[in-house]
Amino acid sequence: MSSTCIAPVRRRIGRILAVTALLGLLIRLEADPTPPSEPVLSIRYVEAPHPLPFNTNTFSYFLDLDGNAIVDFFMIFHPSDYGPRIQPNGRNSQAAVLAMPPDFGSWVTPFRNGEIIGSDLPEAIVWVDRDTPNHNPAFPGASTLNACAVTSEFVCIGLFTNMVAYMAVQFESDSGRHFGWVRIDARLPGGVVIDWAYDTRPGIPIRAGAMPGQGMLALQPPVICDGVLWLTVSGQLGKKVILEKSEDFSGWRAVSTNISPFQTGLLLAAEPLRAFFRAVEAE
Repeated sequence: MSSTCIAPVRRRIGRILAVTALLGLLIRLEADPTPPSEPVLSIRYVEAPHPLPFNTNTFSYFLDLDGNAIVDFFMIFHPSDYGPRIQPNGRNSQAAVLAMPPDFGSWVTPFRNGEIIGSDLPEAIVWVDRDTPNHNPAFPGASTLNACAVTSEFVCIGLFTNMVAYMAVQFESDSGRHFGWVRIDARLPGGVVIDWAYDTRPGIPIRAGAMPGQGMLALQPPVICDGVLWLTVSGQLGKKVILEKSEDFSGWRAVSTNISPFQTGLLLAAEPLRAFFRAVEAE
């Protein structure tokens, strides 16, 4: 890179990924609230060695997400229950919706592909651990996946019913607290664990279904070189991404559409004094 190439000196704060004021041009870049550094190598993916069912035929087994020989979650089907439960071990937790009193317990919440799993969860969804109130003392912190019974017909209830989706989890390891997902096939009563993944960086959110080589969508800090403003989109490899621009955070218009990762160069002299850029996944 020649001596006329200038890199920004300020990094992201909150949702702002990079801010730079160079040659009178103010550029702000925004994307999902995840640091762009090492988004690919940080995800560890594990495929279940064989389908792991927990239903009337398999009463329970242990789930060790990071392979350190310490149980992270218990997958339980008790004969007295109508459906399987997920119970965290230690200070781990799963995302669920609390049952309304006088009922107790909670229901595992299914996450769709691409939804963010982190400290902040969507409204009415909470992280359930062994200290969460309103739980059966026999199974502290356990959340029900689904429940089935035979009345005049076979009926199953619960949020995680007749679907393949992701359970959001957070668990502790020697390096800290990690966020991850567990994919469960619940098209039949009970559930079958297919695979799981987590971000090896403590405290960093992950998208449901994120795999190594994808990472979180991010805009890298801009670079000015020989009168050209270079903007780089990273993460979500192989997906179509739109780079958009606005002068006042409204009326966004597409600057470039490409397959991530990609780089776009804009003539600095042709840009307004104030411009905002963002990267969004194409529909």
